[in-house]
Amino acid sequence: MKGLVLKDVYNVRLQIFSGMAILMFPYILMLIAGMFDSSEDNILNEEIFGINGGVVMLILLSYVSITMNSSFLLNTIVDDKRSGWAKMQRTMPVSSAKIIGAKMTANGVIVGGLVLIVIAVNMIGFFALDLPLETLITVPLVFGCLQMITLSAATVMGYRFGSAGTTVAYLVMVLCIAAGAIALIYNLLVENIDKTAFRVICYAGIPVLAAVAVAACCSLGKKAVERDV
Repeated sequence: MKGLVLKDVYNVRLQIFSGMAILMFPYILMLIAGMFDSSEDNILNEEIFGINGGVVMLILLSYVSITMNSSFLLNTIVDDKRSGWAKMQRTMPVSSAKIIGAKMTANGVIVGGLVLIVIAVNMIGFFALDLPLETLITVPLVFGCLQMITLSAATVMGYRFGSAGTTVAYLVMVLCIAAGAIALIYNLLVENIDKTAFRVICYAGIPVLAAVAVAACCSLGKKAVERDV
């Protein structure tokens, strides 16, 4: 199983590294520039929809970085089928449970790594612009949990319906989660949800939902792998 996980991680590491470099470099430069520009015209110091501009930037960057770069993992399903590996591995002493488990583990490794990188970069915002520490840490963690739900569902769909199923499932899940996140933040801003309830949702509700979704997808994925042969 370890070899199956490493295969997927090595397969997408260059794509993810390139994607993170493209996204993070301008953001880091903007944060550093913000250290030396305290004027009100600086977008990082302005308020956007009642939120500090720097916080808005970090929310957008966290979402795009984690969502876009982890989506490269879905290419491994297509590559496995195109190369014949999907059928070949079924002749090895590896059960369908381990095959889907390896995919989910690779998803967790990549998403976890991206979350840690985003948090590390966000620390620049904490020291340079005095942005709220809780937000800098919580936002990537929440997006990471939500992305695990998306990737898990798309992985199962990929085995069940092929590349078309993967793409459709992923896009639908991304749009639904983005809409849910926007609605949640909006309700927080208009004070329909108090901060305590918001923290309960972020620190307990979403992680539990992600764990349940991954467990369910592992069970469904096992059957999808067996049908895929």
